[in-house]
Amino acid sequence: MPVTAHPVGWVALSSFFSEFGSSLHPACVANATSVLLGQWARAPAGQIKSPTMQVFSACAASRSSLNFAPSVATPYVSFPQWISYHGEAKYFGSAAVSERAGSRTIRVILPSMKVLLAAPRGFCAGVVRALETLDTLLARQSAPIFVNHEIVHNPHLVEQYRERGVVFSDDLDAIPEGGTLVVSAHGAAPSLFIEARRRNLRVVDSTCPLVTKVHNEVRHHSARPGHHVLLIGHGDHVEVVGSFGYAQGACTIISDIEAARSFQPKAGVRYACAMQTTLSVADIGDILSALRGKIPDLLEPAKSDICYATTNRQNAVANMAGRCDAVLIIGGANSSNSRRLVEMAERAGCPRTHFVSRGAMIDPRDFAGVSVLGISSGASTPEPFIEEALEVLSAHFEISVEELGGEIEDQHYKVPPLGRDS
Repeated sequence: MPVTAHPVGWVALSSFFSEFGSSLHPACVANATSVLLGQWARAPAGQIKSPTMQVFSACAASRSSLNFAPSVATPYVSFPQWISYHGEAKYFGSAAVSERAGSRTIRVILPSMKVLLAAPRGFCAGVVRALETLDTLLARQSAPIFVNHEIVHNPHLVEQYRERGVVFSDDLDAIPEGGTLVVSAHGAAPSLFIEARRRNLRVVDSTCPLVTKVHNEVRHHSARPGHHVLLIGHGDHVEVVGSFGYAQGACTIISDIEAARSFQPKAGVRYACAMQTTLSVADIGDILSALRGKIPDLLEPAKSDICYATTNRQNAVANMAGRCDAVLIIGGANSSNSRRLVEMAERAGCPRTHFVSRGAMIDPRDFAGVSVLGISSGASTPEPFIEEALEVLSAHFEISVEELGGEIEDQHYKVPPLGRDS
């Protein structure tokens, strides 16, 4: 609603915004202006004390975005679209000043954005099982509980468990004799279990059952005379390191399409393949095609080693990306399946992709000019991290959210045996 301004106050207000407007949050500008103009309109001429300081104090005290009744009057004088509030970029929009019938109106204009939420997204059954395992142990016994590597590849979840007394370490020597060791969802090589038993540790194995399937394939094929396993995956990934440890004979890691093309099979050897569960479906297709060209009788898993959650999330992003100006993927920086989602969005033709470990970390400036934003998350990302992103976006855009359809996931894996007091 238009508010009549005291001339002295309006001069101070205009001068202040001309000098400092680029460092102010426009919603705070709107809020402060509404309050101050209302106060000054009632003040006698010449009796406004320190008007510039009043403007500063009012802006600093403002915290929320306000929408004022739009005015049809022109012209509009817009503040810079990107401005900061308390040193942090917070807002994309414009605060417009219009003049009509001798009064002033401030309004905040938020750009509109449609948000598409991919489905399925977030936690898979293997991650849920690993976290339920750790939660159950924490409820039953006092800390510390030790976990080899990280329970799942999400730094924020890892930190939350660390605060609850969980110790993440790859060094078994750091675990006191008789202590509890939880094997992460990514699994571990047999040597870890052997050493843990030697040290009389209580071992709780939360390896994802789909990773255990790969372990069994590697062990089975490598133990057969004249057989050679080709383990497709990233050699430095903890899951592949663990799977490689199950080889009882010849085993070669095929890390990418170039490795597949350069591999030279030997005559008289039977080759079988197994795969890291979180690889790109498209990359696996290319790698297998290259290997089949060299090894026509290549033994392959009866059912793909790429886990259902990886496949479903990649397909969901591929189907969504073509509708988007930008795609946001939320997941841990060391999460293989999350990074594959970024690649899938790019492969599907999305012009802009963004990758953060949780929604609260997004920079609204990255989405300037985005009309349709697609959001998905890796298999170790909790849903509240998506909600954080929506909360940040809603402070800077007028958003509408559409939940997309996708594969229904009803898989559930039981918590593994917990050891001595289970």
